[in-house]
Amino acid sequence: MKRKTLALLLAAALVLTTSACGNADTSNPGSKESGPSSGTPDAAPESGGSAADSQSDATASPAAEDGGYLKVFDGITYTTIVGTSSGDVMPEGQTVEDNYWTRWFTNLTGLVPEVIWSASGSAYGQKMNMMIASGDIPDYFEVSYSQYEALVKADLLADLTEYYDTVLDPRWRELWASADDADLKAVTKNGRIYGIPKANGLGDSNPLLWVRKDWLDKLNLEEPACIGDIAEIAKAFMTQDPDANGQDDTYGLPILTSFNAAYGGTGSVGDIFTNYGAAPGQWVEQDGSIVYGSLMPEAEETLELLNAWYQEGIIPKDFGSWTGDMYKQAVTGSKAGMFFGPWWLSWSYLTDTVLNDPAAEWAAYACPGKAARITSAAPPMRRATASVWSARIAKILPFSSMRSTI
Repeated sequence: MKRKTLALLLAAALVLTTSACGNADTSNPGSKESGPSSGTPDAAPESGGSAADSQSDATASPAAEDGGYLKVFDGITYTTIVGTSSGDVMPEGQTVEDNYWTRWFTNLTGLVPEVIWSASGSAYGQKMNMMIASGDIPDYFEVSYSQYEALVKADLLADLTEYYDTVLDPRWRELWASADDADLKAVTKNGRIYGIPKANGLGDSNPLLWVRKDWLDKLNLEEPACIGDIAEIAKAFMTQDPDANGQDDTYGLPILTSFNAAYGGTGSVGDIFTNYGAAPGQWVEQDGSIVYGSLMPEAEETLELLNAWYQEGIIPKDFGSWTGDMYKQAVTGSKAGMFFGPWWLSWSYLTDTVLNDPAAEWAAYACPGKAARITSAAPPMRRATASVWSARIAKILPFSSMRSTI
């Protein structure tokens, strides 16, 4: 039964779509390069066999047990696309189209995803934009927020508003409510909802200042409480040989060329701009007027500070040529003891540092204010939702059947 109803797909999607960290590369929302990913299933279902054969083996989800939100359907196929990470290597016997996850999903729901194409990096974004321009979109797919807006404007997406009240797992409501419904508000256009927001919330990438606590203790330094402390700690790390190799070869505060206040990403000094009240790269309201954040007086003040740090060597002279790999090598190789980054770097940068140096100890601090200690990190000035799961309009796919199957 091929694509008998998109409503069935959406019923399962509203239950099974999982949240993930906001991606740095929003042109490829399907990529998992920039955040933590969920673990593999404990046991992959056997491949092969029809959806009907697998129904007896599918375990009921909590949603199915609680209120019948998820049903097992008989081999309904839908089209989709997949964003991959560059360098991905699939386990033997698995492909993007057929792997542990697709088999688990089909075994649990009866729905069969048909991948019409996959790509990574800029190629994904290019193919996605060409596809949207043509109007020939798959049944169900993930798009960036700007692409979602374009699709809604072009009237290419299904209106899902009423199904949020009839098939939505209540746990989604709880998740969105935890961030003041920011995700849900982002996908609501003129009072209607056309997609399922990836629940990034408001705090998934709040800026943190990561500092080598073992180096602070070794050099008898106080924890950072204000912006000036960052400079003093950086100078000590540069000149007092915290790694005990007999050379002044450690960096003060390595950064990357990211000044946008919309994402508190790795190596981004957008965190400092935000704490000064600036919003580079963003249009914001100030004193009743819409202004460009890069031209705000607070942005100029922040640039003066960063230039002073650059002149003092706190910021590496060649930071403009640094790649993400170079940045990570400096941190994990104990050549940098302080950097900006989101919480989930504790699963990559920090663990890799400890693997290389078991004595390494990291501590996370809210990005300090200009003069006084603050108690919370300033959130990035961005939407809560970076990407949206969407479904296409198709008259042959009756949405009314969703109500009768739940």
